[in-house]
Amino acid sequence: MSLLTIKKIPRFRGYFFFGNLKPALRYCDVHKTEGGSVLSEDLTKPKRRIMNWGLAVSLFFMAGLYSCDRPETNMSAGVSDNSGSGQRAGPDVSRRSGPTVPKRSMNYIPIRVYLWESNSITVKTPDVSSVVSVRDSESNQENLSLSAGSYYHLYRNSDIWNLEDKYGSNILPEDLKNANILEFQSRDSNPISVGIKRVKPYLGIIQCQGGSASDGFAVVNVLDIEDYLAGVVPAEMPAYWHKAALRAQAIAARTYALYQMHCGNQNHTGWDIGSGQASQVYNGLLGQSRRTNEAVHETQGLVLTFGEPGEEKIFPTFYSSVCGGHTQDAAPVFGLAIASLNGHECYFCQGVAPAEKYRWPEVAIDKDKVNDLLLKRYPALRRLDRIVDIKILEKSEYGRNVRVELIGSNGKTSRIRGEDLRLSLTSKETPILSSWFRLVDDGDRWRFTDGQGWGHGVGMCQCGCQQMAMLGRNCVEILQFYYPDAVLLRAY
Repeated sequence: MSLLTIKKIPRFRGYFFFGNLKPALRYCDVHKTEGGSVLSEDLTKPKRRIMNWGLAVSLFFMAGLYSCDRPETNMSAGVSDNSGSGQRAGPDVSRRSGPTVPKRSMNYIPIRVYLWESNSITVKTPDVSSVVSVRDSESNQENLSLSAGSYYHLYRNSDIWNLEDKYGSNILPEDLKNANILEFQSRDSNPISVGIKRVKPYLGIIQCQGGSASDGFAVVNVLDIEDYLAGVVPAEMPAYWHKAALRAQAIAARTYALYQMHCGNQNHTGWDIGSGQASQVYNGLLGQSRRTNEAVHETQGLVLTFGEPGEEKIFPTFYSSVCGGHTQDAAPVFGLAIASLNGHECYFCQGVAPAEKYRWPEVAIDKDKVNDLLLKRYPALRRLDRIVDIKILEKSEYGRNVRVELIGSNGKTSRIRGEDLRLSLTSKETPILSSWFRLVDDGDRWRFTDGQGWGHGVGMCQCGCQQMAMLGRNCVEILQFYYPDAVLLRAY
């Protein structure tokens, strides 16, 4: 095992592993392998590894990412990294006074986040003394200014933009009514609130992208990636969880976002990443706290990579809520053959996960409803006429259903992933929380029993991450466990 060079940084108390390791993230491309799509990334020199698993982990616990110029207990009113009580921490009282403003990175890296698609939205300008400009994204010329603390109703009618004030008048000038993309931006960088029924505040630019059918349009938030992550971490993990868990979440979320920006989103040109559970949950400024903002800032620019020294590549650092005792290989779920995303046993999530998520109760669904739901999600299955039987073709070594066969009334068959089956059938009324279940034919209904875990189970288990932090593990050790052989680098 090679030795790790540890550089003393004067502004930190103790040793800090990240030093001057600052390769610039330039671009990525995707190439196909036998296992699926694999990221190929170009990181410019100089490039060195931040982590050498083994020596780095043992030294990190003594020096720690938390060895800043003030004690952990003074950084927030919540829990500390080195608490080994094994108990769930209390609420974060720092949220009572509101979060600190996210600290912006010196390297502005814009990310385009898809919020939703709608026929109309409400736009609220900041309450403070600020002016919001409305412009055509293509010409980049400001055509309209909105005053502070005002509500507006934006919609499209026959491909014409309408921005109505409180009097119901369309205040858009003629050259903006036919724009393809309208942009709303505060001149003072204050948040703009948008929504359908209830508005949420967002930093950066709000883009309304036309071109959808039936006068609908996509709402996209364009902002710095570090500001984006400040809205992801509290949406994906409770703010009162241990700092080590929050830091691990921030690094995983940053890596995933950069991968999606450069390689993952091939179907949409108007945005880089979604804002829901299909990608990463993002709630703008809503729910941000001092603790989660600090976790993002303290890990700024850090990403996970894999590969030989000098040939590291970022990869999609998937994560889910509860793995159920064993994480899942990425290959059968996402078609990615990456060693750092191979499944392995997890001893930790049971200590934090709710009992009904770790071992979820039996779910029963009528066969007619199963047929209707599958045909609705996959219209190509109509060639089966009617789905009359489901057979499990392949299971993982620990019990997750990898591939299933659907048998039609006309004798034809079709095969889908076990994860696709559960995503087609799960609902609020019939929650099938994972593909780890036993399928039972019960006459006119299907029973999903012996269910374990919540989510796809690939990569980091969030509840296991929290339990490891509660046991005194730092974020490096957590990431090492869930992404084995990964290398931590500073991308910017």
